[in-house]
Amino acid sequence: GDQELKGLIVPSSGDIARSQVIESHGIQVTGPARTLVDVGQVVSPAVLEQMVHRAVHLGIVRLQDVVDEYRALSRPGRRGAGPIGELLRSIAPGMAAAESVLEVLILRIIRDAGLPEPVRQFELAVDGRRVRLDFAYPDQLVFLEGDGFGAHGTRSAFERDRARQNLLVVAGWRPLRFTWRQARFEPHAVSATVAAALGL
Repeated sequence: GDQELKGLIVPSSGDIARSQVIESHGIQVTGPARTLVDVGQVVSPAVLEQMVHRAVHLGIVRLQDVVDEYRALSRPGRRGAGPIGELLRSIAPGMAAAESVLEVLILRIIRDAGLPEPVRQFELAVDGRRVRLDFAYPDQLVFLEGDGFGAHGTRSAFERDRARQNLLVVAGWRPLRFTWRQARFEPHAVSATVAAALGL
């Protein structure tokens, strides 16, 4: 069984297949899929969701690999893999991964409020230009974006973002932008704003 050492969970060697082990800086560690499954037992659901989305977005692991790892550990006769199962069931296979922690938080607020789930990474053409929206409700022409510090990186990126938003507004889209502070400390205000924009 697993051993607990000063708050750490150390899976027994009999529970880890050789194919799950990689070497990093001379140290043998579990691969990313197995690590995400294991860490789900010791972090909050919100942190776990952020970690999974970030790992998939960065190309560290495929979502299907995490699903396969969870299923292997949860088969009859095994101890199971704990909380990550609920998260994986809530994520549609093949769904684009969130690009930031703020996006994950906004999506969780929408889900917790029981609002319709938006289309993720929605792409469209506006005035001959390809545009991708973090979250969109295409039928209502409403899009949501996280406004985090460092999201633009450079002045030119900031300018492009504003020009892009103006194009969308002229085309009839209504933007809703939420900051980290709003999402973290005023989730009910965020969900109420989304609901009002959707006419709910």
